[in-house]
Amino acid sequence: MQIKKSISLWKKRSLTLFGKVYVIKTFLLSKVIYQCSVLKIPENFVKEVQDLIYEYLWNGKRDRVQRSNVIQGIGNGGLNMVHFETFTQAIKASWITKILSIKGKWSALFHSIAETLHLPVQYLLNMNFKGLKAFPAIARFPKFYQEVILNYNRCKTVKPIDIMSIHEIAEQQIWGNENFKWQAKCLYFRSWIDSKILYIKDIVGDDGRFLSDNDLFGKIRNHQNILQELSVIKRHVMRLHKGKDLSIANYVNISNQPKILYKNKVHIINTQKSKFFYNILSNKIKSRSRYESITAKTLKFDGGDKIWNSIYDQKICKAKISKLKEFNYKLLQNIVPNGRILSKWIRNISDKCEVCGDTETTKHMVYDCPRVKYLWDSVSFCWNFDVTWKRILCGWPGYTVTPKLECYNLIMTMICYSIFKQNSWCKFNNKRYADLNIVNMVTEQLTLYRYMIHDQLMIRYIDTLVTFLKEIV
Repeated sequence: MQIKKSISLWKKRSLTLFGKVYVIKTFLLSKVIYQCSVLKIPENFVKEVQDLIYEYLWNGKRDRVQRSNVIQGIGNGGLNMVHFETFTQAIKASWITKILSIKGKWSALFHSIAETLHLPVQYLLNMNFKGLKAFPAIARFPKFYQEVILNYNRCKTVKPIDIMSIHEIAEQQIWGNENFKWQAKCLYFRSWIDSKILYIKDIVGDDGRFLSDNDLFGKIRNHQNILQELSVIKRHVMRLHKGKDLSIANYVNISNQPKILYKNKVHIINTQKSKFFYNILSNKIKSRSRYESITAKTLKFDGGDKIWNSIYDQKICKAKISKLKEFNYKLLQNIVPNGRILSKWIRNISDKCEVCGDTETTKHMVYDCPRVKYLWDSVSFCWNFDVTWKRILCGWPGYTVTPKLECYNLIMTMICYSIFKQNSWCKFNNKRYADLNIVNMVTEQLTLYRYMIHDQLMIRYIDTLVTFLKEIV
């Protein structure tokens, strides 16, 4: 597989998580886009590719963060990673746009098969059945077109009847609708379709009531199985609307254009791209990080989505150096390697801090240990405010971040990352971390970062802090 060869080459580069995601989306998945768009893709292939790209992302280790969280945007606490299964589904769903807008033999074939079902293409595409078993009639289509229809229908939200407005009820399709099922299948009575009974409004009289049996008999041309079909309609369609005033039904104009309800807005799909379908499908499986609620509870602040979006914007989106951006992501996801974690993987690494003997968590390593506490007290004195763990981890949740606060956020991250790097270097090189002069080490690292930054305000804050720390050594 070409993806495996490419991964073996990209592994040789030391990339951040964000860099790896860019490689996956740009150089790896591009190798299978065409095949996914024109062929029926086996499930085992989708799983294999999904596992390969996540194995590359996490350096061959098990997933450190839930995939449903990783695919979130960076501003929502994810890595903006692509979900390959959803990606293939979206590509297939986007063929509906081509079927409606491009003329060709493959499009004509789709239309001709739809005609054998006695269904207008637009009506068929507004159905919302969720599987082949729910609407067996689509088995007439080739496998590829079945995938196109079913993946397109995955993008739709089936709204329950009891929360619909009268207008929405009147324009509900009777056939291929998940709201109207009999024996676990969506309804599909060809004789009723041939008689132009397609929507709820078609079985409602001028008085707002459902048509009587005699009226329906008069409208339906073929009376074969009519009694059984009528019984099903009365039990599974009419009964759901009992007590509803449908008097406006005959005044409802129905648009035949295929459409999708997304984010409380109706979208006509004629011109939509695969990205539109991917956004819909991925939003159904995305989830927030479980550490958001844990962190908010521990640090005692409101942990709403808006607050966390503000935190991710401050600590990740606005971090100017990719390594620092990655480090903040790992901090917020609680996956920074520390003594407690490394001791489970490597025998000769202890889970205890060699300075004070406490269990070495990430917070202890970069903030609580007495050796670094002196450093943070000095930084607090220089900046004239108390540098707490909440400030280091989350910045200023909910605040409008000024350039000054941006400088504080980034410099705090620089200090934490410097401490973490030296701690890790000592562990893997059998050196004593306790022998290091933390203040000297941090000033050296800050001086190096100074030359990586082009922001004059940031440079001024770094110079001020470095000068102060050198004076207290």
